[in-house]
Amino acid sequence: MVRLVVLGLLALALAPPVYSADFVKVDGLRFTSGNCTDFKPVGWNGWSTLSYAANKKSMPGFNDGRAFLTNMFKEAQALNFNVYRFFIQGDYSFLTTSAGQYDEQIFQGFDFVLDEAAKYNIKLTPILLNLWIDDGVPLFEKFCGSDSSNYRPTPSIDLRTETTLNASERLQTPYKWYTDPDCRQYVKDFITKVVTRVNTINGIAYKDDPTIFSWNMLNEPRCKYCGPEAVTEWYHDIAAHLKSVDLNHLVTTGEEGFFDESSSFVAADPTDGNKWGPRSGQDFVANHDSPNIDYTVIHMWPDNWGVQPNDIAFGKTWIDFHTQASTALGKPLLMEEFGKGVTDSSQITSVRDPWYSLTYDAATESIAAGGALRGALFWLWDGSTQNGGDGVVVGTADSTISNIVGLFADEVKSSCRASAPASTAAPGRAGASPAASRTGASPPASPSSIDLFQVQVPSTVAAAGRKLLAH
Repeated sequence: MVRLVVLGLLALALAPPVYSADFVKVDGLRFTSGNCTDFKPVGWNGWSTLSYAANKKSMPGFNDGRAFLTNMFKEAQALNFNVYRFFIQGDYSFLTTSAGQYDEQIFQGFDFVLDEAAKYNIKLTPILLNLWIDDGVPLFEKFCGSDSSNYRPTPSIDLRTETTLNASERLQTPYKWYTDPDCRQYVKDFITKVVTRVNTINGIAYKDDPTIFSWNMLNEPRCKYCGPEAVTEWYHDIAAHLKSVDLNHLVTTGEEGFFDESSSFVAADPTDGNKWGPRSGQDFVANHDSPNIDYTVIHMWPDNWGVQPNDIAFGKTWIDFHTQASTALGKPLLMEEFGKGVTDSSQITSVRDPWYSLTYDAATESIAAGGALRGALFWLWDGSTQNGGDGVVVGTADSTISNIVGLFADEVKSSCRASAPASTAAPGRAGASPAASRTGASPPASPSSIDLFQVQVPSTVAAAGRKLLAH
């Protein structure tokens, strides 16, 4: 009997990767997937994914971009990661460059990503659009002609003194693009083209592919000093369109999660004298308050947001308030993008790791209490191809992985191992530490009584290179 058990375990460990056939759904404050009644997202964000997949870019040490992605998914499976978030437009991959015209080579790269990730039981969150990059919202503004608009819709709340908005401020105030029906139609046509595509590798329409965890509509929207209505109405309209062409997949926003200044949670926002956070155009509760938006998301970028003092207290408040707001909405919450920069490897444990511990401890506490926060996706990881001592890139050998993210991932796998179909089980990672080894975090509190961590973190000048400073 012992010999049979050992042989069985060995066979499982050596088994080739298989396809996972279950869509992720929402049940109250939980995600579910097939027999796993509490699917907890744990994973990472990527950059230039479709460029690698189309073999337009590669990474040193690999024959081509696809070989690099295969290796990354393989390593992710070994670490028990289960969700990968990436851009399909807005990171210079250029799926489309002119209205109605698509790059078939990039599209076939997308086909590859879907097909390859499924082999390693990695779910995917494709981001449909990105505010910040030229092939994101700025390109779609050109499609409908709104790029020539330099308009301030609500002068009474606009604290900017410039007569004409500079390029950065104009980028963050695309009011006409959000509100013009023709501009929205270009987005809807793009979405329809994407979700109805049939994969040239496996013959599965994207809308029917359970490899997709969810769709992100727009990464980090802004409509500074516009009021919250433009972004809210855009999200709700686009979500309704997505559901009209794809009923299988979850839909969410892609926003950072700023609260409007009228919110009782506004104290969580990063801000300064110009109130850029509360007047960013986002309104976390209203943005997600649609039956077509299945779960809530937040980002956390203390470096980019100019958080002062640069300490854990801000992050604790940020996570706690959003957990409470999501619970009130009755929807799961995912920290879908966050990072902390370092200037060299000596800062990993002292500067970066406290922010990661905060995030994953908060998720662990929330899950244990039946709360809304169900997981986290960090920025940025490329497998074992890079070390983690430069900026926000996390290295596989970093303590960030071994002592924090990896432990959470091991717990996630263990929690669904018993109920998951045997055919979809992935090889585990040896040496997993027990859940009891994790550091506990304080449970969520009300905005008026929140108990902040008093951990001081040394400041760092590093930030995510792809992003603009928020103000």
